Amino acid sequence: MILRQLNEKQFEYFQNQLILKAHQNPLDADFQVPINVNRREYLLKVQPTTKYKMAVLQALMIEREQGEGIAHTLITDNKVLLALFELVLFQGAA
Repeated sequence: MILRQLNEKQFEYFQNQLILKAHQNPLDADFQVPINVNRREYLLKVQPTTKYKMAVLQALMIEREQGEGIAHTLITDNKVLLALFELVLFQGAA
């Protein structure tokens, strides 16, 4: 898990984009943001916190193989989480 500090304007914009575009399960505090990188699917779990910070909790890599089904890999490496979050932030919450 990582915490990423945003300025007030970035935080408000990103939080609004999460509400509009990301998926949130009932009674969950986090948002699931889909992102595609190099033909791989990722599901990034982020949670707004206090004082304009975003917590990046974990990511799930989803690999769809023809005839073999779907494989999921849990990603908790902070460097990868930060890189995926920066991509999502740059794209405006997917």
